[in-house]
Amino acid sequence: AQELTGDSLAHLTAARDGISLFHPHHLLFNYSIRLVYLTLLYTVGVDNVLLAAQIHNLAFAALGLFAVYWLGAIWLRSTTTGAIACLGAGGSTFVLVFATQPEVYIPSAALLFLATTGAVTVFEKFSPRRVLLCAASWALAMCFHQVAVLYLVPLVALACSRWTRQRLAVAVLITVLAGLCTTTAYLLAYQFGVNKSWYGNGFSDFVFYYLRYGDPTWGEIGNFGASGFGSLFGSHLWGLSSVLSGVGVAGYTVVGVIISGLVGVVLMGGRARHRDLAVMSVGWICGFAAFFLWWFPEEIEFGIFADQGVLILFMAAVGAIFLTARRLRGLRIAVLTVVTTGLIANLGFNIFLEARPRHVSKGKAA
Repeated sequence: AQELTGDSLAHLTAARDGISLFHPHHLLFNYSIRLVYLTLLYTVGVDNVLLAAQIHNLAFAALGLFAVYWLGAIWLRSTTTGAIACLGAGGSTFVLVFATQPEVYIPSAALLFLATTGAVTVFEKFSPRRVLLCAASWALAMCFHQVAVLYLVPLVALACSRWTRQRLAVAVLITVLAGLCTTTAYLLAYQFGVNKSWYGNGFSDFVFYYLRYGDPTWGEIGNFGASGFGSLFGSHLWGLSSVLSGVGVAGYTVVGVIISGLVGVVLMGGRARHRDLAVMSVGWICGFAAFFLWWFPEEIEFGIFADQGVLILFMAAVGAIFLTARRLRGLRIAVLTVVTTGLIANLGFNIFLEARPRHVSKGKAA
């Protein structure tokens, strides 16, 4: 992407000049880009903060796709499922657009996918390393975008999908560790990295800055109506498919039926691991979508977080279908052909309708 929005320009200016690095809503994003920028500048002499931001986000996008592939290929034990899930995620609008645009969403989303690789394994069999992987990834995700705190909902859903006291204790342990890490990062940033007078009278004012100084239309109870739901569906569908988001109620209905069908497929044909992912994904979709319905339903950029749950549900359903049709080679080939064709078509539409226009225009930076 060559397009630079107002937020993009603010991020790049902060990273280049070393000012306003620690914004509470995306604590580490500007600082992380500055590290890449300074590395390029002092190692190879490249003074280009936009390039640094693009390399930064591309690296996180690759990490996220690796985590998606791992969940399919290793956790669900199907390399085909992993490859299809990667195609679905990599061909989605939000990855094609934001993987090379200086915006805050890709790093946080990638780290939530990585946290999930630790979570699914540690709930199956306790491992201190997996606990640390999940907690550290989640903490970093929250530091890259504050809304990642809502990952608590799918984490608890995963713990309760096969409820035991041990699984609940592991969820509490991960949450406490991630919370301590995140709180420490915010305390350090507040103490040493920001002008305290900008953020009110204390640490809590810094952390909850957007509650006091955000757009007055954010967080409206009135969003829980027909208009709010329509805006939410449209913005979140855009993150997956620019085509479906443009066809209105018909597109929303189709997607609703598809999501319900995916859940049914997993419940009927999947094993425990597929059902775990399905339960987690439903919690993921509901938790993030409900928050953004209240907060900012028309903002297309935030669909990335709920869309992650849709992608995991899709992966679980594809894995369940391949598992059920293991001895039916013709059915496997048919499913593989239809799904792959649809995903490649979606990739093409998203490139043509969304990614390419952002490549040929610099937007506000022009």
